[in-house]
Amino acid sequence: MFFIDTSNNSAILYKLSPCFTEAITLLEIVGENNNKIISIKSTWKCYWEWTEQSNILKLQNIKPINYQLSSSKKIENQNLFSDCTESIFEGVKDFKNQFNRGSNYWASRIEDRYGLSLSGWQGMAMGDANGDGIDDIYVCEPGGLPNKLFISKKNGELIDA
Repeated sequence: MFFIDTSNNSAILYKLSPCFTEAITLLEIVGENNNKIISIKSTWKCYWEWTEQSNILKLQNIKPINYQLSSSKKIENQNLFSDCTESIFEGVKDFKNQFNRGSNYWASRIEDRYGLSLSGWQGMAMGDANGDGIDDIYVCEPGGLPNKLFISKKNGELIDA
């Protein structure tokens, strides 16, 4: 525990002894072993102590809060995931006309024509916009391009809202 003395118009920090503190620590270890990819994720509550004579923290105790072990078979020369973006956006005309072109395509056109910069807040958010229990996609485009909401259908396709 610390004590701050501000009585003489300056802040002086005093350490009271003995001092104990705790910290929540996230541990993540990923590696390969015997043709497997192994991931360990754990959250620990760590208890630390130091004395008036030393500024060195001493770890007194670790209590695991949660623990997760994941493993998967390592597959040589194969991807675990594949890009299915084009098939999902197949029925959306703006995918090929707007999104798939990239910002370099639009930078020269928008900046030259309108004097707008493409810098800004772009990104993507997912959530159930229409309450049907399926996540929909909201795309925030760079300056000058319209933002878009895509509603997910049960068959996996998207429609432009």
